[in-house]
Amino acid sequence: MMKRTLFLLVIATVISCNKKQAAPSREDLELTLKIFNEAFEKGNVEKLDQLITENYSHTNGSWKAFGKNKWLEYMRKRRARLENGELQLSIYRMDDLNIEMNQASAFVTGKIVMVGIENNDPFKREIRVSNLWVIEDGEWKRAGFHDTQIE
Repeated sequence: MMKRTLFLLVIATVISCNKKQAAPSREDLELTLKIFNEAFEKGNVEKLDQLITENYSHTNGSWKAFGKNKWLEYMRKRRARLENGELQLSIYRMDDLNIEMNQASAFVTGKIVMVGIENNDPFKREIRVSNLWVIEDGEWKRAGFHDTQIE
């Protein structure tokens, strides 16, 4: 009887360890987007590094596409500008959020609104964004980004 109980316990443990974890949900992605946008607004480079893939691709109307290291370098410079007051944001938010879910990825579009002061000049910018998010190691990570300035 003891051997049988032990055998069933071992089998149950093996089965529970081999069960697939549930894929991250839309709600998980929405939370990750919130965390990402807060990290971007504040210049939290360490958090952003955790939230993008190793083969991350970033592009916009101003530059050719570039990868993770160059983007993180840009973010470090941006953080320094936030810290020394050259760049001050009073509003940074994502509007018009649309998420198209796929099995292991999602295509996210929206509008970013930024209001603040840059080099002592007030500004208001709006950009349309497209993001590719993928599930990597059980978590959502941004794999691609593109933006276009709204006139």
